[in-house]
Amino acid sequence: MQGNSWLAYLVIMELIALTRGGTKLCLEGHMYVKKIAKKDWIRWQCVKQRSIGCKGAVTTDQNVKEVRSLTIHSHPADKVAVEVATVRSTLRDTAKVSKARPMQILSQALLDASNEVRANIGDLNTIKPDPRTQKRRHFLRILLPSLTSTLMGSG
Repeated sequence: MQGNSWLAYLVIMELIALTRGGTKLCLEGHMYVKKIAKKDWIRWQCVKQRSIGCKGAVTTDQNVKEVRSLTIHSHPADKVAVEVATVRSTLRDTAKVSKARPMQILSQALLDASNEVRANIGDLNTIKPDPRTQKRRHFLRILLPSLTSTLMGSG
């Protein structure tokens, strides 16, 4: 084999929006949060860095299309945790645009989920309010600017 001595393979990276505006990178069953961003690259660290001291990290290009370097983790990959994070993110995104009730949104998301995801998704009482909160925040962002301009214009 000419060129690189390592075998290149297709790597699927997924970005998940977090509740407070951050981004989580999912790669091969591991999750990472953004540590530092420079002009040409982004360094991501394992989400378990603080809890168990994992040194796992990834460096990607600025567009998060190419892995430039990878540091090995001290724990096995957890594909179920990645799926749970994806389902929770989908719940938030759907709640922002859907007119359905929160329980309907939750039911639809869990309908497509695996049994492992359903078992690890957490307490349903903590998830149910989340779509409702997301919906409220989304509509407030839309309504507040127009309401403020109406009030300021009538003064």
